[in-house]
Amino acid sequence: MEKQSKRPENMPRQVKAEKPKLKKEQGGEALPPQQPLTDEEALPKKTPRWKKIVRRVLAWVAVALALALCYLFLLLGEPDEDSKLAQQPVQQTPITLPMSAVESPGDTSPEGLAEIFGQPVLCLYSSALSMTRSRVYDTAFQGEYARRATLTYAFEDGQSLTVESIRPVSAIALLKGEDYHLNGDTMYYIGGMDAAWMENGADVLVFGQTADAAYAVRCPIGHKAELDVLLKQTTLTAAATGE
Repeated sequence: MEKQSKRPENMPRQVKAEKPKLKKEQGGEALPPQQPLTDEEALPKKTPRWKKIVRRVLAWVAVALALALCYLFLLLGEPDEDSKLAQQPVQQTPITLPMSAVESPGDTSPEGLAEIFGQPVLCLYSSALSMTRSRVYDTAFQGEYARRATLTYAFEDGQSLTVESIRPVSAIALLKGEDYHLNGDTMYYIGGMDAAWMENGADVLVFGQTADAAYAVRCPIGHKAELDVLLKQTTLTAAATGE
């Protein structure tokens, strides 16, 4: 048998275990918090409730404005069928055979003259001047005929004011005399339509037109100062419609 070695006298019987000391690492910049690893996409941030309300209100306002604009467009921009028909000029039949002149002394009904003329005629209303003569007749024009309705009114000194209607519109050239010069400084009106002012040394001629006829007022130069008032008394009178 082997001999056992003797334990040194100063050696302790038990040894106390101590934890190892670790060196502290020097501190660095803090890293941002990491999102948890997952297969799902990150959820978006919730929109504040007040923003949703504002967006909804603005959307309703936009819809209301769009509807209002559509309504105005349909109401004002698109005329009804009657308006469309009224806006279309009526194609007049050319006058190839002249009519027998119809002449009446004294005051004559403008409605009756308009029926013969075929369009509304220009006349005076509520005027101090009295009608002394009326005439509806045809004049040769460009290989056909132009129809004319002439109403004559008398001034106190015996001079005459002539109110004339003529068709077709191109026949307005028959109304103009010689040596007239145009006054474009002022806008004038006869029978509710725009008119131009021309004059020579003898007469003043104020004329205008619609889509279907031309109209004129011829006044002696001596009564030029009265013409502004007389033009306001002009009106277009249509034929009476029978029931």
